[in-house]
Amino acid sequence: LRCHAKAGGGDWTKRGDMGLSSADPSVEEDVHLSKSGADLSCVNCHATSKHKVSGRGIDLRQTEAEAPTCKACHSSSPHSDTTLNRHAAGQVSCQVCHIREYAKGGATEMSRDWLKPVWNPAFCSGQGGFVGEEIKESFVKPEYVWFDGTSYVYNVGEVIEPDEKGVYHMAKSHGNPFDGNSSIVPIKRHTTIMPLHADGRIIPPAIMWMFMTGDFDLAVQKGMQEQGMSGNYSIVEADAEMLITHGVEPKENAPSCNECH
Repeated sequence: LRCHAKAGGGDWTKRGDMGLSSADPSVEEDVHLSKSGADLSCVNCHATSKHKVSGRGIDLRQTEAEAPTCKACHSSSPHSDTTLNRHAAGQVSCQVCHIREYAKGGATEMSRDWLKPVWNPAFCSGQGGFVGEEIKESFVKPEYVWFDGTSYVYNVGEVIEPDEKGVYHMAKSHGNPFDGNSSIVPIKRHTTIMPLHADGRIIPPAIMWMFMTGDFDLAVQKGMQEQGMSGNYSIVEADAEMLITHGVEPKENAPSCNECH
């Protein structure tokens, strides 16, 4: 949690399914980690060997070991109801029914606009910095996507194309309905703006210049210098899909049939 809880500049900010309170959460927040629940720790699910950690999200490029699964601890027929077991054995991930909301322990960042500098005196370990305008929310209902365990993550230097809505995906799940490999999973969708070079490449801003000055254009220009780029750029809308997999709730909170159907 020293690394993950405050990622993105604040408690619960980045991932939306973990924060400082995950060290001792309520049962409603996380039944696995709660001392009144299963009383597990991170390594009960995330096996480690020589600082290689199992697990993979949608916005992560690699996994260092086989990803943990619910069925590592729970049977393939975890319910007493055959209809529910058919869901569990099919294309609906356990998280869909058992994580109804995320950001239950604190507000998570849903979007950031780098063109609107906001002074945050607590940023950079209390040194302060100009961050983009953040929109944060608590108790958020996830979006749902098909996920086959692999994903696209943008690599610096690639030419990127927008989707039909003009949005550039920095991280996006791979998966298709009923392909035999994909399941429906809950996600947090984070939206932002990014600088797109005239040749179709995303410019990685030298973001510390933004933090120091509040001038995003300066951060972009410095980023172009670092990449050996020159020329014009435009500001485009971008997003990233982030898997929601922590924060399982008590089974009593699972939805009834008519909440989904």
